[in-house]
Amino acid sequence: MDIMGGAAALATNTRWVLKECSSASLYDSALRYSLRFSLGRRADAIVSNSAGGDAYWHTAARVQSLHVISNAIPLEEIGKARSGSITRLASAPEKIVLFAGRLDANKNVENLIIALARVADEMAFIGFICGDGPQRPSLERLARRVGVSHRLIFTGYVSNLWALMIRADVFASLSRIEGCPNVVMEAMACGCPLVVSDIAAHREILDDRTACFVNPDEPGQVADAIKTTLQSRADAQARAQAGRAKAAHWGIEDMALLYEKLYLNLLGTRDTPTSHACNLLTGERNLH
Repeated sequence: MDIMGGAAALATNTRWVLKECSSASLYDSALRYSLRFSLGRRADAIVSNSAGGDAYWHTAARVQSLHVISNAIPLEEIGKARSGSITRLASAPEKIVLFAGRLDANKNVENLIIALARVADEMAFIGFICGDGPQRPSLERLARRVGVSHRLIFTGYVSNLWALMIRADVFASLSRIEGCPNVVMEAMACGCPLVVSDIAAHREILDDRTACFVNPDEPGQVADAIKTTLQSRADAQARAQAGRAKAAHWGIEDMALLYEKLYLNLLGTRDTPTSHACNLLTGERNLH
């Protein structure tokens, strides 16, 4: 999309904003990435949602304007989420360990499953693996092989993820590469205790007061962090509440206003951003 959109913008002399949702770690020497990078240097502005993405484009010559605008999350809708949609789990004696995302190699779900197998004999838990992807069959086989298939539920897509996050005792994200991880931000807004991989993208939005960081390729370390989080309820809740307070600043309206200011600057308009941001949320297109 960036290649086609960029080429069309350049051919028609239309202002072009490129959105960078990842970082240099994602990109190899494939032709499509090289072409995207070459075209992107001619964009009127590049907006990254993370410091890693911004650093990637700082290596490019001729880039006119670089910006970092974090992803936003629907705080109001999350606030309305109620665990009533999973009432049958509310009184369950088992702890809930939750993962949500695409089931591919980057998300590293295999090491989460191995870690859960290491604590399976020490505590009762249910693991929800929410999402789908190319690795799902192999992950299901792995769960059977390490003896935790009876503890894990591969849900596919779910419509009540926020309710699950509110109810969960741990949300785990062991990604090796991220840009600005929406699902982690949503878990923070839901007040869910976090165990996350120690990568730059997670460190950008979290710290030791708000999450447990682990080496994503050390299942033993992951198992210890999950076990500690499940057992030390007070400490886990303190981190979760600190994360929830931080997430309160990532509303959609704030993000929309930053984009509106950028668009107006590109158009050479000095108008102060107004309620146009609200129109962006309702589907009206007052900015062209």
